[in-house]
Amino acid sequence: MKKRKQMGAFGWIVVFFLFIAAMVGICYLISRHFNYDYMHVLESVGILLIAIGGVSSLGDLSIRSNVRDNQTKLSRKWSRGFTEDIKLAADNRAFSVIMGIAGILLLVVPVIFNIR
Repeated sequence: MKKRKQMGAFGWIVVFFLFIAAMVGICYLISRHFNYDYMHVLESVGILLIAIGGVSSLGDLSIRSNVRDNQTKLSRKWSRGFTEDIKLAADNRAFSVIMGIAGILLLVVPVIFNIR
């Protein structure tokens, strides 16, 4: 079985800025198409991104705290299951951080640059 190559810090930074650029572009298109205020669209999408990151973290906590699943892994001595859980937890934390920072940026940038 092939091992998946882990993404480094530079890869996450590139993904983050591509994600921000895509969200700003989508917000612009939504504001132009539906004649909404651009700042309100950015605020709404920023809040939505923060909520998605938070819900993702809560879901990860729920999965990792599943007692029956952990007992099954311990009883069958599946070391592979624990290492996969650790990798998935790290990826989920990175996803939650990216979503949270992106949401905060979408909330703060219009205020800083006074975009209307």
